Formats: sequence, C-alpha cells, structure tokens
Amino acid sequence: FPQNAMGKVVKKDLDDLFSQSIKSPIVISKKVEELSLELVLDISKTLACFNGHFDGFPVVPGVALIEWAIKYAQQEFGDGSVFAGMTQVKFQQFIKPNQIVHLQLERNVDSRNIKFQYRNSDTILSSGTLKFK
Repeated sequence: FPQNAMGKVVKKDLDDLFSQSIKSPIVISKKVEELSLELVLDISKTLACFNGHFDGFPVVPGVALIEWAIKYAQQEFGDGSVFAGMTQVKFQQFIKPNQIVHLQLERNVDSRNIKFQYRNSDTILSSGTLKFK
C-alpha cells in the first residue's frame, strides 16, 4: 500500500489506487432463481463510464446499462446464445455515482429474451428486453 512520509496509509491514496478503470459495478448481493437473477449493484463513482459523461453532472450512460445487463445475463443464463438486439428500452431516471441499484433479469426460455430492469427501491430507473439467438 502507498504510504506517506510518516509511514501512514492515506485513504485518498488507496482510493486512487483502487479506482483505476473499474468497468463494472460492484455486486453487493446476488439472488438466483430458476429463470431470474437479481443483483444489488454499487454504482461507484470510480467506474470508468463516468469519465467524460458528463462533467459537473455525472450519470451512467445508457450504453453501459445495456452492456452490464448483457454481461450478467450471459454469465448467469449463458447457453451459447448470442446477443441479437433489444426492444422496449426505456431510460426513465438518471443513475448517478455512489448509488445502490437493483438489476432484475428475467429469462423467457422459449424466446430466449431476457427482460431487464434497473431500479432504486420502488422506482424504475431503466428497463427493456434483450434478444438472444
């Protein structure tokens, strides 16, 4: 760990050390059922997606939300399916740094579609359907 001149570890230095290029949120908890997955995610201010998006009012870009939903869907329900598109995508509320959000994924086995929903308590932040083939 980095130390200052007095041999002490300074929190800011640790934050800088661990903040480099975090590409996905930290998964706080995970609940798996047969056709669904719920993740509680820590949207740390150190996520790479905040760089340049936007100065003075950082928000998670929609493309990052889609990327994370695809990533977690493929990790949990991975059956060799390939992402083929999306429908009904809605971005209702901003997701800001240092927010805790829930990501709910629900799989339809017949169509291979996966519905996703980001929420904060009872407020839907973003939702849509991922199509796989």
